Amino acid sequence: MRENSYQAERQKVEEIERDTRRLQAVIKTKKTQLDAANTELKDASIQFFSTYGFDYLKSDEEVVEEELYRLNLRNQEIKTAIKDLLIAYVNYYDGQYYEKEDYSSLQADFEQLAATEGLEPLPTDLYTKLNVNDFVEGAKTDGTIGYLDSINSDSKFNNLLLFLTCMYSNTLYEISHDLSDVPDNLNGLYNDLYSTREVYRAMENFNFNVGILNPDNLDTLLVQIRPLIVEFNNNRGVMDQLSGGGMNANQ
Repeated sequence: MRENSYQAERQKVEEIERDTRRLQAVIKTKKTQLDAANTELKDASIQFFSTYGFDYLKSDEEVVEEELYRLNLRNQEIKTAIKDLLIAYVNYYDGQYYEKEDYSSLQADFEQLAATEGLEPLPTDLYTKLNVNDFVEGAKTDGTIGYLDSINSDSKFNNLLLFLTCMYSNTLYEISHDLSDVPDNLNGLYNDLYSTREVYRAMENFNFNVGILNPDNLDTLLVQIRPLIVEFNNNRGVMDQLSGGGMNANQ
């Protein structure tokens, strides 16, 4: 009786061992199939990426992170391109007088006066209100004002025009001379450039000799910069959406 019980237990053990071996064989087969499927999926992913530029195996978080990185890198490239363009046209906004203390105070006074009285037409007392003469006479030694003064006659009105060449272009000067970085607010930069172009256009209308500083060149610069600004702002908008923020959230 005891021997029969032992044989029965032995048979159960052998059945379990056979089942275990069969299960191990199935697992090995499944693992081989899974490895093959993974390899095929990766190959397909590589082919898909090379065709469409997108890896569908990546998580949403990875895709968002990589897109944010790409857009940020592109915007840095845009800033560099804009800086290079401003440097190429630096003769329109050049001179050590931009860095003098009296320029900063004069520009602040000019902006305040422009806000309260407007400059279309120019106020008749602008010249005396801002003490333009002292600043311009000191600025005639170099830069844009120096060049334009050398090819035009000396007069109170001409001095006023010389003065206006630097009132909207401080940011342009600072960027082109490595004194400041290109700002995120490229719309403001575009407005400064546009206003500077308008000054040079007005000078021509007053028969003021601008020499090589033709305002048409600033038209070209505006045309070159405009699509860069549009792309930059579009990229910022996409980045804000991807990161869950708003363009003015941190401003």
